[in-house]
Amino acid sequence: MKRRIGTLFLAAALCLCLALPAAAFAPASAEEARRIAPNAFVDEEGGLWTWGGNDSGQVGNGGGGDAEGSWASGEAFPVQTVPVKIMEDVVSVSAGGGQMAAVKTDGTLWMWGDNTYGELGDRSVGDRTDSWGHPYQTVPVQVLDRVAAVDCGSSHTAAIRTDGTLWVWGSNRYGQVGNGGASDWEAWDGTPCQTPPVQVLDDVVSVSCGDSVTVAVRSDGSLWGWGSNWCGILDDTIPRDGDWGECYLTPIKLMDDVAEAAVGFEHIAVVKTDGTLWMWGRLSEGMGPEEGIVMAYDGGYTQTIPTRILDEVVSVACANQFTAAIRADGSLWTWGGNYSGELGNGGGEVGGPVRVLEDVAAVSASCGGATLTSVAALRTDGSVYTWGEGSYGDLGNGRLCDLVLPTPVPAFCDLTACPFADVGEGAYYREAVLWALSRGVTNGTSGDTFSPDAPCTQGQILSFLWRALGCPEPRRVFIDPYQDLPQSAYYARAFRWAYGEGIIPYNVDADTSCTRSDVVTYLWKLAGSPAVAGRTFLDVPAGEDYTQAVAWAVSENITGGTTPTTFSPDGICTRGQIVTFLHRALAE
Repeated sequence: MKRRIGTLFLAAALCLCLALPAAAFAPASAEEARRIAPNAFVDEEGGLWTWGGNDSGQVGNGGGGDAEGSWASGEAFPVQTVPVKIMEDVVSVSAGGGQMAAVKTDGTLWMWGDNTYGELGDRSVGDRTDSWGHPYQTVPVQVLDRVAAVDCGSSHTAAIRTDGTLWVWGSNRYGQVGNGGASDWEAWDGTPCQTPPVQVLDDVVSVSCGDSVTVAVRSDGSLWGWGSNWCGILDDTIPRDGDWGECYLTPIKLMDDVAEAAVGFEHIAVVKTDGTLWMWGRLSEGMGPEEGIVMAYDGGYTQTIPTRILDEVVSVACANQFTAAIRADGSLWTWGGNYSGELGNGGGEVGGPVRVLEDVAAVSASCGGATLTSVAALRTDGSVYTWGEGSYGDLGNGRLCDLVLPTPVPAFCDLTACPFADVGEGAYYREAVLWALSRGVTNGTSGDTFSPDAPCTQGQILSFLWRALGCPEPRRVFIDPYQDLPQSAYYARAFRWAYGEGIIPYNVDADTSCTRSDVVTYLWKLAGSPAVAGRTFLDVPAGEDYTQAVAWAVSENITGGTTPTTFSPDGICTRGQIVTFLHRALAE
């Protein structure tokens, strides 16, 4: 999809890092880290798979799709909701604001997608133009040779060649190319642009491109940055409101003893050689020392002094108002904004860090706008999980909706293999558990347990139902009794949606137990409250609020009761029962 209209926002910030010999905590394998990007994955055989919005040819498949998206204006564009293979012999991939890049085994760099600002390294490249007349490329074209690594920013691109030299090109509005502000042409909006690629540094082992800033780690562990000083990310001065700050047009040294660095839209995250993670720039409130703090909008603040956040970190990725880090034990931690479920914590507490996934080898995050972030993680078993913004097929799961939990991508995961030790082969709920996992309904109570016999609360069942339906937005209602629920409540959005749909009344307590009659009633109302004359149970009297719901659930084969003559309407629903009811009612 078109990722930049007006102000440019951050795209992918997956850093490309090689291990430094002196590091106590070595960064994640460079080969593994480069295999995953938002909307792209390199399989073990070197096949490159892509998916997502294709308005600028980002998928690289010639411009097609299996679904359709549209802008607010009504203009339609193709969307690819499931992965398609577009290249062979690929070793790494990177995704940007509208452009994508891949390095092949022979060291050649190939690119495709948006070329509005010369992101593809040659301003003449483009086999199509969009409705604004901006060029884009729908199939990969070769850009450079002798390339070891590449990273795409919102509107510029950087590549490390095999001799350690760093080459950059694209938009140079804020000096993010690093060549002293030079440009050889202007884009449609007056943005100075640099193509072809120019050499900026040597002895570089990793690079990360954001929106208006580029950072690179050299072989001696020094960190260098250039571009805009927005939010004080390059020095400790704070720009005026609405000002991008002083722009550094050539690289300046920021720090020593760095193993890996990633830049977001408004912050920088650094893994030092001792495994500590440091951050500065615009951070989430409550994450930093008292020194250097300037409060900013939306409850965040600007932190001009590097702040120690976590220990034993091996890799980090950034997006707009979002950070993800892999620790030495393989656990993935996220923090920051949670606008599209990017924290992966079920849509709950904003802030963090929170532990969201185990056995992670690499992680990458992208931003399609001020608050639209999708996340992709490669696990050590080779499976790929995605979550966050998904309205344009960005999660590769065949759906056009957000996910608030890390969810396996069917093309790269064995969905017949159950990760939960407490879900046996013959369990009546096994198929439903696997379905719930694949739909982002729940990830279990731990990495290897589902707790099928644990009771469910109202907050849990309504959250499960909301997630199963793709996290829909609530309808507008005149008075919303749940509008003041704190964002930290994982069930907040689910309750507002359920009330707007007329599924729940105004006084549901999220912590009370969910009964069997509650579940079938919610599903019945969601189906339109149809009148059904059907089987009755001795413990379901005529005229109860749930009588019709029970009859409907039986007629739809959602439940057959607890015995031939009883339904047990007041029985507390377990997690196993809940996902079974949802699977039978909602599975396609």
